[in-house]
Amino acid sequence: MCSRRPPRSSVPRAFRSIAALLATVLVLPLAACSEDGGSRATGRNAAADGRLRVVASTNVYVDIAAAVGGDAVDATPLISRPDQDPHAYEATVRDRLNVSKADLVIVNGGGYDPFMSALIQADRVGGAVIDAVAVSGRPANEHVWYSLAAMVALVPVIKDELAARRPADAQAFAANASALTGKLSALERRLATLKNTAPADGTGRDVVVTEPVPLYLLADAGLRDVTPPSFAHAVEAGGSVSPADLKSVRDLLAQRRVAFLAYNPQTETAQTRSLASAAADAGVPVVDFAETLPVGTRYADWMSANVSAVESALRASR
Repeated sequence: MCSRRPPRSSVPRAFRSIAALLATVLVLPLAACSEDGGSRATGRNAAADGRLRVVASTNVYVDIAAAVGGDAVDATPLISRPDQDPHAYEATVRDRLNVSKADLVIVNGGGYDPFMSALIQADRVGGAVIDAVAVSGRPANEHVWYSLAAMVALVPVIKDELAARRPADAQAFAANASALTGKLSALERRLATLKNTAPADGTGRDVVVTEPVPLYLLADAGLRDVTPPSFAHAVEAGGSVSPADLKSVRDLLAQRRVAFLAYNPQTETAQTRSLASAAADAGVPVVDFAETLPVGTRYADWMSANVSAVESALRASR
């Protein structure tokens, strides 16, 4: 497992975020009018090799953009390491340069990557900004990359923005986007199968989580999060879980009243590690759900592995 990330701010995310500027728009063109009266740059910031520059807050969106754009894009993540916390990340001079030269910027939004809005406000960006949370229409939980439906909705938005800047490659972008959404839709069907085959009385469908990262995916599988809300909030804030909440989750595990423990290895603490041990002692599966894309893995393959892990855990818990 990865080591614990630096503690997050204790200030609630809703107040930490300055990304509200982006949360109300799906795509925000940032280029000033061109000399010919147009309002959109057409690859004017293209990389030296002619590819369109795409910059995203995390490697998840870089991979999705690369899958759609193929060889026509040069995609760069500002955060790619598992020990980097988007909530507390401080942008570098190189980050600012990358954003200022981008044809397309993709942010998660929803308060997850507030440093991006500061970069965008500080520089004249020659392309557009896509806000994944705004596209998804799901502001309650910012971890929208764990919602396959949200990513299926995001793919054509990326495709259209790339095509607007590189019309000659529009057909290739469309084919790539179709291939990716086909893979994601297949995963949605697997989750729907899990949901539709759940016992009528709902038994065996409760789970506990150390952090609400995978909740969209779990809900789509017909699973119900029974973790005390204050438990997850404490972990997200980098604080200590109360003894009462810790005992509540321990009891659920010891009594095997949950199908599995959904574990975020990137925010593990002594307390969450103790729960993983308690789950193992009780014979309750522990399923890891990371926040960032594993190195060398494509987004669709990563989500497929996550769905497979859920399927396996549910079989083991019967």
